[in-house]
Amino acid sequence: WLLLLAGLVVVFRFSMVNRPGIYKLLSFMLRCTGLILLILVLCRPWMSSNSHQLHVIYMVDVSESIELADAQKAIDAIEDSLEKLRGSHSYTLFLAAKQLRRFEDIETMRKEITQWQQGLADSRFRSASRIPDLLLSARLVFPAQKARRMVVFTDAVTTEGNCRQALDTLASENVMLSMQPLQSLQKPEVSVSSLSSSVSTAYKGQIVRIYADLAANHQGQATVRLLHKGVVVGKETIPLLPGEPMRVPFDVRADEPGAAVWSVEVLSKNDTFQVNNQAACTVQVKGKPRLLILHEKPQLMRSFSRALQQQGFAVDVRGKFGLPESMQMLLAFDGVIIADVAASDLTMNQMHMLKSYVTD
Repeated sequence: WLLLLAGLVVVFRFSMVNRPGIYKLLSFMLRCTGLILLILVLCRPWMSSNSHQLHVIYMVDVSESIELADAQKAIDAIEDSLEKLRGSHSYTLFLAAKQLRRFEDIETMRKEITQWQQGLADSRFRSASRIPDLLLSARLVFPAQKARRMVVFTDAVTTEGNCRQALDTLASENVMLSMQPLQSLQKPEVSVSSLSSSVSTAYKGQIVRIYADLAANHQGQATVRLLHKGVVVGKETIPLLPGEPMRVPFDVRADEPGAAVWSVEVLSKNDTFQVNNQAACTVQVKGKPRLLILHEKPQLMRSFSRALQQQGFAVDVRGKFGLPESMQMLLAFDGVIIADVAASDLTMNQMHMLKSYVTD
Protein backbone atom coordinates (compact mmCIF):
# COMPACT_ATOMS: atom_id res chain seq x y z
CA TRP A 1 0.00 0.00 0.00
CA LEU A 2 2.96 2.32 0.56
CA LEU A 3 3.65 2.09 -3.16
CA LEU A 4 0.82 4.57 -3.56
CA LEU A 5 3.29 7.19 -2.36
CA ALA A 6 5.14 6.79 -5.65
CA GLY A 7 2.10 8.17 -7.41
CA LEU A 8 2.19 11.27 -5.20
CA VAL A 9 5.89 11.73 -5.96
CA VAL A 10 5.13 11.71 -9.71
CA VAL A 11 2.32 14.21 -9.24
CA PHE A 12 4.61 16.49 -7.17
CA ARG A 13 7.47 16.20 -9.66
CA PHE A 14 5.49 17.09 -12.77
CA SER A 15 2.82 19.33 -11.22
CA MET A 16 2.26 22.57 -13.09
CA VAL A 17 0.50 24.32 -10.22
CA ASN A 18 1.76 27.88 -10.09
CA ARG A 19 2.45 28.30 -6.38
CA PRO A 20 5.53 29.01 -4.30
CA GLY A 21 7.77 25.97 -3.80
CA ILE A 22 7.35 25.97 -0.02
CA TYR A 23 3.57 25.67 -0.32
CA LYS A 24 3.82 22.89 -2.89
CA LEU A 25 6.25 20.98 -0.64
CA LEU A 26 4.05 21.47 2.43
CA SER A 27 0.96 20.25 0.53
CA PHE A 28 2.91 17.22 -0.69
CA MET A 29 4.11 16.35 2.84
CA LEU A 30 0.60 16.66 4.31
CA ARG A 31 -0.84 14.37 1.64
CA CYS A 32 1.88 11.78 2.25
CA THR A 33 1.34 11.96 6.02
CA GLY A 34 -2.41 11.47 5.63
CA LEU A 35 -1.92 8.49 3.32
CA ILE A 36 0.64 6.88 5.65
CA LEU A 37 -1.66 7.27 8.66
CA LEU A 38 -4.55 5.78 6.71
CA ILE A 39 -2.40 2.77 5.76
CA LEU A 40 -1.35 2.31 9.40
CA VAL A 41 -4.97 2.34 10.53
CA LEU A 42 -5.86 -0.33 7.96
CA CYS A 43 -3.00 -2.45 9.36
CA ARG A 44 -4.68 -2.26 12.81
CA PRO A 45 -1.55 -1.70 14.89
CA TRP A 46 -1.55 -2.62 18.56
CA MET A 47 0.77 -2.60 21.55
CA SER A 48 1.09 -5.21 24.26
CA SER A 49 2.60 -5.08 27.70
CA ASN A 50 3.65 -7.83 30.05
CA SER A 51 2.06 -7.96 33.48
CA HIS A 52 3.84 -9.52 36.44
CA GLN A 53 0.60 -9.45 38.43
CA LEU A 54 -1.75 -12.42 38.21
CA HIS A 55 -5.36 -13.10 39.14
CA VAL A 56 -6.44 -16.75 39.40
CA ILE A 57 -10.02 -18.02 39.44
CA TYR A 58 -10.41 -21.42 41.10
CA MET A 59 -13.65 -23.20 40.23
CA VAL A 60 -14.72 -26.57 41.64
CA ASP A 61 -17.56 -28.50 40.01
CA VAL A 62 -19.85 -29.83 42.76
CA SER A 63 -22.81 -30.99 40.70
CA GLU A 64 -24.47 -34.28 41.58
CA SER A 65 -22.28 -36.15 39.10
CA ILE A 66 -19.21 -35.40 41.27
CA GLU A 67 -17.96 -37.46 44.20
CA LEU A 68 -17.79 -35.01 47.09
CA ALA A 69 -14.72 -36.77 48.48
CA ASP A 70 -12.94 -35.93 45.23
CA ALA A 71 -14.16 -32.34 45.50
CA GLN A 72 -12.46 -32.18 48.94
CA LYS A 73 -9.21 -33.25 47.29
CA ALA A 74 -9.64 -30.37 44.84
CA ILE A 75 -9.92 -28.00 47.81
CA ASP A 76 -6.61 -29.37 49.16
CA ALA A 77 -4.99 -28.80 45.75
CA ILE A 78 -6.28 -25.22 45.68
CA GLU A 79 -4.91 -24.61 49.17
CA ASP A 80 -1.45 -25.77 48.06
CA SER A 81 -1.67 -23.54 45.00
CA LEU A 82 -2.63 -20.49 47.06
CA GLU A 83 0.53 -20.86 49.14
CA LYS A 84 2.62 -20.48 45.96
CA LEU A 85 0.99 -17.22 44.86
CA ARG A 86 3.05 -14.06 45.23
CA GLY A 87 1.99 -11.14 47.34
CA SER A 88 0.88 -9.10 44.32
CA HIS A 89 -1.27 -11.93 43.02
CA SER A 90 -4.99 -12.24 43.76
CA TYR A 91 -7.60 -14.97 43.45
CA THR A 92 -11.32 -15.78 43.51
CA LEU A 93 -12.92 -19.00 44.77
CA PHE A 94 -16.07 -20.51 43.24
CA LEU A 95 -18.16 -23.64 43.69
CA ALA A 96 -20.00 -24.36 40.45
CA ALA A 97 -23.04 -26.44 39.57
CA LYS A 98 -26.34 -24.93 38.44
CA GLN A 99 -24.97 -21.50 39.42
CA LEU A 100 -21.79 -19.96 40.78
CA ARG A 101 -21.27 -19.60 44.52
CA ARG A 102 -18.41 -17.32 45.55
CA PHE A 103 -16.34 -17.76 48.73
CA GLU A 104 -13.96 -15.38 50.45
CA ASP A 105 -11.63 -18.00 51.90
CA ILE A 106 -10.71 -21.64 51.42
CA GLU A 107 -11.94 -22.77 54.85
CA THR A 108 -15.51 -21.60 54.24
CA MET A 109 -15.40 -23.41 50.92
CA ARG A 110 -14.21 -26.61 52.59
CA LYS A 111 -16.85 -26.31 55.34
CA GLU A 112 -19.64 -26.09 52.74
CA ILE A 113 -18.62 -29.36 51.08
CA THR A 114 -18.17 -31.05 54.48
CA GLN A 115 -21.77 -30.18 55.39
CA TRP A 116 -22.95 -31.70 52.11
CA GLN A 117 -21.07 -34.89 52.89
CA GLN A 118 -22.88 -35.04 56.22
CA GLY A 119 -26.27 -35.06 54.49
CA LEU A 120 -27.05 -31.34 54.28
CA ALA A 121 -26.48 -31.08 50.53
CA ASP A 122 -28.07 -28.24 48.59
CA SER A 123 -29.93 -30.41 46.07
CA ARG A 124 -31.27 -27.48 44.11
CA PHE A 125 -27.85 -25.92 43.67
CA ARG A 126 -26.26 -29.24 42.69
CA SER A 127 -29.08 -30.40 40.38
CA ALA A 128 -27.37 -29.30 37.14
CA SER A 129 -23.93 -28.75 35.65
CA ARG A 130 -23.67 -25.56 33.56
CA ILE A 131 -19.88 -25.33 33.42
CA PRO A 132 -19.64 -23.67 29.93
CA ASP A 133 -22.01 -20.86 30.90
CA LEU A 134 -20.40 -20.48 34.32
CA LEU A 135 -16.94 -20.14 32.77
CA LEU A 136 -18.20 -17.14 30.81
CA SER A 137 -19.81 -15.65 33.91
CA ALA A 138 -16.76 -16.19 36.13
CA ARG A 139 -14.41 -14.39 33.73
CA LEU A 140 -16.22 -11.12 34.48
CA VAL A 141 -14.52 -10.89 37.91
CA PHE A 142 -11.02 -10.56 36.42
CA PRO A 143 -9.52 -7.20 37.42
CA ALA A 144 -7.92 -4.96 34.82
CA GLN A 145 -4.16 -4.81 34.28
CA LYS A 146 -3.58 -8.35 35.53
CA ALA A 147 -2.80 -11.58 33.75
CA ARG A 148 -5.79 -13.93 33.84
CA ARG A 149 -5.75 -17.60 34.73
CA MET A 150 -8.63 -19.98 35.43
CA VAL A 151 -8.23 -23.38 37.12
CA VAL A 152 -11.33 -25.59 36.84
CA PHE A 153 -11.82 -28.91 38.65
CA THR A 154 -14.57 -30.86 36.85
CA ASP A 155 -15.58 -34.21 35.39
CA ALA A 156 -16.54 -32.35 32.17
CA VAL A 157 -20.08 -33.77 32.27
CA THR A 158 -22.42 -30.86 31.55
CA THR A 159 -26.19 -30.62 31.28
CA GLU A 160 -26.34 -27.19 29.58
CA GLY A 161 -24.13 -24.88 27.57
CA ASN A 162 -21.86 -24.88 24.53
CA CYS A 163 -18.35 -26.00 25.56
CA ARG A 164 -16.67 -25.04 22.29
CA GLN A 165 -18.11 -21.54 22.32
CA ALA A 166 -17.01 -20.98 25.92
CA LEU A 167 -13.46 -22.20 25.25
CA ASP A 168 -13.16 -20.05 22.11
CA THR A 169 -14.31 -16.98 24.03
CA LEU A 170 -11.77 -17.54 26.81
CA ALA A 171 -9.00 -18.09 24.27
CA SER A 172 -9.86 -14.88 22.41
CA GLU A 173 -9.64 -12.95 25.71
CA ASN A 174 -6.23 -14.46 26.59
CA VAL A 175 -7.49 -16.36 29.61
CA MET A 176 -5.11 -19.18 30.58
CA LEU A 177 -7.36 -22.16 31.28
CA SER A 178 -6.31 -25.27 33.20
CA MET A 179 -8.80 -28.16 33.48
CA GLN A 180 -8.22 -30.61 36.34
CA PRO A 181 -10.19 -33.90 36.23
CA LEU A 182 -12.56 -34.91 39.01
CA GLN A 183 -13.98 -38.37 39.45
CA SER A 184 -17.57 -38.79 38.35
CA LEU A 185 -20.12 -40.30 40.67
CA GLN A 186 -19.57 -44.03 41.01
CA LYS A 187 -22.91 -44.84 42.66
CA PRO A 188 -25.72 -45.93 40.30
CA GLU A 189 -27.72 -42.94 39.16
CA VAL A 190 -30.65 -42.28 36.82
CA SER A 191 -32.04 -38.82 36.19
CA VAL A 192 -34.49 -36.88 34.03
CA SER A 193 -32.57 -34.21 32.14
CA SER A 194 -35.64 -32.43 30.76
CA LEU A 195 -39.23 -32.75 29.61
CA SER A 196 -40.15 -30.81 26.48
CA SER A 197 -43.09 -30.51 24.10
CA SER A 198 -43.06 -30.38 20.32
CA VAL A 199 -45.25 -27.25 20.52
CA SER A 200 -45.75 -24.55 23.14
CA THR A 201 -49.37 -23.93 22.12
CA ALA A 202 -51.95 -26.50 21.03
CA TYR A 203 -55.63 -26.61 20.22
CA LYS A 204 -58.22 -28.69 21.98
CA GLY A 205 -58.18 -32.23 20.61
CA GLN A 206 -54.71 -31.86 19.08
CA ILE A 207 -52.17 -34.67 19.53
CA VAL A 208 -49.02 -33.32 21.17
CA ARG A 209 -45.70 -35.16 21.31
CA ILE A 210 -43.77 -34.84 24.58
CA TYR A 211 -40.13 -35.88 24.92
CA ALA A 212 -38.52 -37.11 28.14
CA ASP A 213 -34.70 -36.89 28.09
CA LEU A 214 -32.89 -39.21 30.50
CA ALA A 215 -29.34 -39.89 31.62
CA ALA A 216 -27.75 -42.79 33.52
CA ASN A 217 -24.30 -43.99 34.53
CA HIS A 218 -25.02 -47.74 34.61
CA GLN A 219 -26.76 -50.41 32.59
CA GLY A 220 -30.14 -51.81 33.54
CA GLN A 221 -33.80 -50.98 33.04
CA ALA A 222 -36.00 -48.10 34.09
CA THR A 223 -39.70 -47.32 33.88
CA VAL A 224 -40.66 -43.88 32.59
CA ARG A 225 -44.15 -42.65 33.48
CA LEU A 226 -45.92 -39.59 32.09
CA LEU A 227 -48.53 -38.02 34.38
CA HIS A 228 -51.26 -35.45 33.90
CA LYS A 229 -53.10 -34.19 37.00
CA GLY A 230 -51.55 -37.01 38.98
CA VAL A 231 -52.86 -39.70 36.64
CA VAL A 232 -50.49 -41.90 34.63
CA VAL A 233 -51.25 -41.33 30.93
CA GLY A 234 -48.23 -43.15 29.49
CA LYS A 235 -45.61 -45.64 30.60
CA GLU A 236 -42.51 -47.07 28.92
CA THR A 237 -39.84 -49.51 30.09
CA ILE A 238 -36.48 -48.76 28.49
CA PRO A 239 -32.91 -50.11 28.72
CA LEU A 240 -30.43 -47.74 30.33
CA LEU A 241 -27.43 -46.70 28.24
CA PRO A 242 -24.64 -45.29 30.43
CA GLY A 243 -23.08 -42.10 29.16
CA GLU A 244 -25.51 -41.77 26.25
CA PRO A 245 -28.55 -39.47 25.94
CA MET A 246 -31.89 -41.30 25.99
CA ARG A 247 -35.15 -39.81 24.71
CA VAL A 248 -38.58 -41.32 25.30
CA PRO A 249 -41.48 -39.86 23.25
CA PHE A 250 -45.10 -39.78 24.42
CA ASP A 251 -48.15 -38.79 22.34
CA VAL A 252 -50.91 -37.15 24.38
CA ARG A 253 -54.18 -35.45 23.51
CA ALA A 254 -54.85 -31.88 24.61
CA ASP A 255 -58.42 -32.18 25.90
CA GLU A 256 -59.01 -29.14 28.11
CA PRO A 257 -58.38 -25.46 27.28
CA GLY A 258 -55.90 -23.63 29.50
CA ALA A 259 -52.43 -24.38 30.82
CA ALA A 260 -51.94 -28.14 30.67
CA VAL A 261 -49.09 -29.43 32.83
CA TRP A 262 -47.49 -32.80 32.12
CA SER A 263 -44.85 -34.33 34.36
CA VAL A 264 -42.56 -37.31 33.99
CA GLU A 265 -40.86 -39.55 36.52
CA VAL A 266 -38.31 -42.32 36.12
CA LEU A 267 -38.25 -45.39 38.37
CA SER A 268 -35.22 -47.65 38.69
CA LYS A 269 -34.11 -50.24 41.22
CA ASN A 270 -30.57 -48.85 41.25
CA ASP A 271 -30.74 -45.13 41.86
CA THR A 272 -28.99 -42.86 44.38
CA PHE A 273 -30.75 -39.49 44.16
CA GLN A 274 -34.51 -39.23 43.86
CA VAL A 275 -34.65 -35.45 43.58
CA ASN A 276 -33.61 -35.48 39.91
CA ASN A 277 -36.10 -38.17 38.83
CA GLN A 278 -38.89 -35.79 37.86
CA ALA A 279 -39.49 -32.94 35.42
CA ALA A 280 -42.49 -31.05 34.07
CA CYS A 281 -43.54 -28.92 31.12
CA THR A 282 -46.56 -26.76 30.29
CA VAL A 283 -48.52 -26.46 27.05
CA GLN A 284 -51.09 -23.73 26.51
CA VAL A 285 -54.24 -25.36 25.12
CA LYS A 286 -56.72 -23.23 23.22
CA GLY A 287 -60.29 -24.10 22.37
CA LYS A 288 -61.32 -25.01 18.84
CA PRO A 289 -59.48 -22.83 16.31
CA ARG A 290 -61.88 -20.18 14.95
CA LEU A 291 -61.90 -19.28 11.30
CA LEU A 292 -63.60 -16.32 9.62
CA ILE A 293 -64.64 -16.85 6.00
CA LEU A 294 -65.66 -13.90 3.83
CA HIS A 295 -67.34 -14.54 0.48
CA GLU A 296 -69.48 -12.51 -1.88
CA LYS A 297 -71.98 -15.39 -1.84
CA PRO A 298 -71.73 -17.06 1.61
CA GLN A 299 -74.01 -19.94 0.58
CA LEU A 300 -71.25 -21.23 -1.73
CA MET A 301 -69.10 -21.86 1.36
CA ARG A 302 -71.47 -24.33 3.06
CA SER A 303 -69.74 -27.53 1.96
CA PHE A 304 -66.32 -26.05 2.67
CA SER A 305 -67.51 -24.92 6.09
CA ARG A 306 -68.86 -28.39 6.94
CA ALA A 307 -65.55 -29.97 5.93
CA LEU A 308 -63.66 -27.61 8.24
CA GLN A 309 -66.07 -28.29 11.11
CA GLN A 310 -65.50 -32.02 10.71
CA GLN A 311 -61.78 -31.33 11.16
CA GLY A 312 -62.41 -29.60 14.50
CA PHE A 313 -62.63 -25.94 13.41
CA ALA A 314 -65.22 -23.43 14.56
CA VAL A 315 -66.25 -21.60 11.38
CA ASP A 316 -67.99 -18.24 10.96
CA VAL A 317 -69.10 -17.59 7.35
CA ARG A 318 -69.96 -13.99 6.46
CA GLY A 319 -70.66 -11.89 3.41
CA LYS A 320 -68.20 -9.55 1.71
CA PHE A 321 -68.80 -6.78 4.26
CA GLY A 322 -68.34 -9.06 7.28
CA LEU A 323 -64.77 -8.14 8.24
CA PRO A 324 -64.73 -6.69 11.80
CA GLU A 325 -64.05 -3.00 12.22
CA SER A 326 -61.72 -3.36 15.23
CA MET A 327 -58.56 -5.35 15.86
CA GLN A 328 -59.94 -6.66 19.13
CA MET A 329 -62.86 -8.32 17.32
CA LEU A 330 -60.58 -9.62 14.57
CA LEU A 331 -58.20 -11.23 17.07
CA ALA A 332 -61.03 -13.48 18.19
CA PHE A 333 -60.30 -15.51 15.04
CA ASP A 334 -57.24 -17.69 14.47
CA GLY A 335 -57.42 -17.30 10.71
CA VAL A 336 -59.22 -15.32 8.01
CA ILE A 337 -60.17 -16.71 4.58
CA ILE A 338 -61.16 -14.21 1.89
CA ALA A 339 -62.69 -15.53 -1.34
CA ASP A 340 -64.21 -13.57 -4.22
CA VAL A 341 -64.17 -10.30 -2.25
CA ALA A 342 -63.17 -7.16 -4.15
CA ALA A 343 -60.72 -4.68 -2.62
CA SER A 344 -63.38 -1.99 -2.97
CA ASP A 345 -65.54 -3.94 -0.49
CA LEU A 346 -62.98 -3.24 2.25
CA THR A 347 -62.27 0.14 3.81
CA MET A 348 -58.71 1.46 4.06
CA ASN A 349 -58.87 0.97 7.83
CA GLN A 350 -59.89 -2.68 7.35
CA MET A 351 -57.03 -3.23 4.88
CA HIS A 352 -54.43 -1.79 7.28
CA MET A 353 -55.95 -3.74 10.15
CA LEU A 354 -55.85 -7.00 8.17
CA LYS A 355 -52.20 -6.40 7.25
CA SER A 356 -51.30 -5.81 10.89
CA TYR A 357 -53.30 -8.88 11.93
CA VAL A 358 -51.20 -11.07 9.61
CA THR A 359 -47.76 -9.52 10.06
CA ASP A 360 -47.83 -8.46 13.72
